[in-house]
Amino acid sequence: MKIYESVVKDGMNAYVVVRAAKNVETFKSLYSGNGEFVYVKNFTDDYAPMFSDSGLDTLKRSLLSCGYGNENIDIIVSLMQNVKVN
Repeated sequence: MKIYESVVKDGMNAYVVVRAAKNVETFKSLYSGNGEFVYVKNFTDDYAPMFSDSGLDTLKRSLLSCGYGNENIDIIVSLMQNVKVN
């Protein structure tokens, strides 16, 4: 998975969205239909600190403090570990 940032114009407004997808083609396929893509840029490296061991530990602690259960946290962290940085 990669993290992409995009600007989408719907004819009246422009929106910045950040979403995860396997590649640009998948991103456009999943999120099309809401307007015209002005640009789609791979921002995975910008989010790299979030995917480090310390970033994931911080995420776990934050989720626990918000009332998430261990099973839910394990799923979220597993998904986060599938984001490929670099």
